[in-house]
Amino acid sequence: MTTSRRPARSTTLLASLILIAAIPALAAGCDKKDDAPVTPASATPPPAPSSAPAPPPSAKPLPVPSAAPNGANAPASDPVATLFGRMAEELKNRPPVHPSVDEGFAAFSKAGVSVPKTEQSLGTTYKAAFCEHGLTAAGDMAILLCEYADPAHAAVGLAEAGKVFLSLEGRHSWTRKTLLMTITFQDHPAKPPALEEEKTVLKAFNAL
Repeated sequence: MTTSRRPARSTTLLASLILIAAIPALAAGCDKKDDAPVTPASATPPPAPSSAPAPPPSAKPLPVPSAAPNGANAPASDPVATLFGRMAEELKNRPPVHPSVDEGFAAFSKAGVSVPKTEQSLGTTYKAAFCEHGLTAAGDMAILLCEYADPAHAAVGLAEAGKVFLSLEGRHSWTRKTLLMTITFQDHPAKPPALEEEKTVLKAFNAL
């Protein structure tokens, strides 16, 4: 009877020792599973924030375009500046013609009818390339001279001169080669000295 009981005790004791030895390993396995991060299969990392690339340090800002000269940016709000801008272009682009406006006024002065001071006029009014006008020394007659590229364009200017300033009286116009001349009397009817001046100027004009 005693012999049969000893094996049972040994078996029970051995099983208990095996179970005690296995507990640390089981605990370690449980700790490792708890420490590992859990990532869902469908999770994706958030996109990196986007931003425009910064310009290189050596980049220079683009220059600001300057305003067009003589009021060309806003002709409706600054018509006077646009007018003078047009006249400046006409002065800059005068055609090299003969006879010229300068030659005409010089011829009048040589003939005895001087125009002490002349001023530029808007050539576009008479479809001309360039115009100047001034009063005679006596102040009784205004003379306008305009330049054209050729006699054909001067003829067009003569027709145009008949359409503008229709309300002015005592006004006459002629062409000579590349020039248009318009005379306007300051008094109406014109006084005899002014009529004589007109004859002298017209003779010098036709001799150009």
